[in-house]
Amino acid sequence: MSGQSTQMRIKSFDQFISWARYLYWFELNRQRFDQLTQESDSSSPSDKWKWWAFMSQFYSSLWVVIEGWQTLKLKDHNIEYLIAGCPQYCRLLKKFRDSVYHCSPTLLDSRSLEFVKQCEAAAFWAMAIHEEFQRFYWKWPETVMKSPEQVDEMRKHLLELVGWLPTNLIQVHKPRSDDLMRRGRKGNERGWRFFKPACTTTDRGHRAGTRDGPKFSRQDIFAEVQEAI
Repeated sequence: MSGQSTQMRIKSFDQFISWARYLYWFELNRQRFDQLTQESDSSSPSDKWKWWAFMSQFYSSLWVVIEGWQTLKLKDHNIEYLIAGCPQYCRLLKKFRDSVYHCSPTLLDSRSLEFVKQCEAAAFWAMAIHEEFQRFYWKWPETVMKSPEQVDEMRKHLLELVGWLPTNLIQVHKPRSDDLMRRGRKGNERGWRFFKPACTTTDRGHRAGTRDGPKFSRQDIFAEVQEAI
């Protein structure tokens, strides 16, 4: 029985490390996206296309973290609040990831447009859940270790195995649930100057299209993308 218990603990630890690795990769995509947002020129065509590519990888990698969280049945009140309370964003984010990493025959995939249509609220939600994932990762050693010394040692192991520990947490304690979206909004204000034009344009396209997404001619596609991003 003791042997089985040990194997279960090892498996659980391995699963957590695997999930944390995807969280780190998501963080790398976030840093790259955030840096580009701060440094790029929103009027430059090349910067706009690069921004779109980095944004796509950033949000797609977030879905992998959420999917892993659900698969491994990890538990945290605030994270569950953001996931269970916003199922529409999870659905749109999964479809967005599929449109990014499954080759699409169209330049403007309706799955991407559905997410962009909700971009303001969805972006704030994404930043809020990003902060909560970081907090959970940082606090996790405190749930499995007893002494402060053991917690510090566990964090050293996580740094060695994952390659990263959060260093910019707004707060490591659990915030109130009704404060989560406000924090996400504050953290995403810089990116909104790029995202807002895309929201307006693609929302107009959706209203003009069918329930499966807008229909564009070849000329309309390039005009729409140029205006949107």
